[in-house]
Amino acid sequence: MKGKGGVRPLTSKIETALFNILKGRLAGKSFLDLFAGTGRAGLRALKEGAERVVFVEKDFKLARSIEEKLHKEGWREKGKVMIGEVSQCVKLLAWKGEKFDFIFLDPPFGSGLGDKTLSHPQFPLLFHPDTLGIIRQHWREVKEEIPGFVIKERKRYGETCLTFFSLKENGGSL
Repeated sequence: MKGKGGVRPLTSKIETALFNILKGRLAGKSFLDLFAGTGRAGLRALKEGAERVVFVEKDFKLARSIEEKLHKEGWREKGKVMIGEVSQCVKLLAWKGEKFDFIFLDPPFGSGLGDKTLSHPQFPLLFHPDTLGIIRQHWREVKEEIPGFVIKERKRYGETCLTFFSLKENGGSL
């Protein structure tokens, strides 16, 4: 499903499934929303009690829309929108020493950007020992392994697959 300008908003079905899995675990935590698009995942994380969400989106209009939603909901202090390519923003966040409790990737299907981000040399630096990574992909794009990470669980919903993973060195928990 594609929305305006090729954006594939997180469907209600996938959003509900994802946040049912994360239920009760977001309060007071940090959440990184990569390839944020409309910001639906990060905004839901704030609604579920996340203390801080960083949204990364390269499309200026979509990024401004996220900022407007943050303002409307009174979450300006809890949400930060970075406008730029995910690879550059990952590098900047790592350089600043940022770490997150949850990292959600929602790259455009068929773009190869999910694999590119997962293999980015600075991407693991955004994880602490208990960070849970989640990637939404078309089921045909799913790889058996993610180098440097441990796959904790996979859930398929029609054409979409959610993969939950953590750093290999510690294994983390789902």
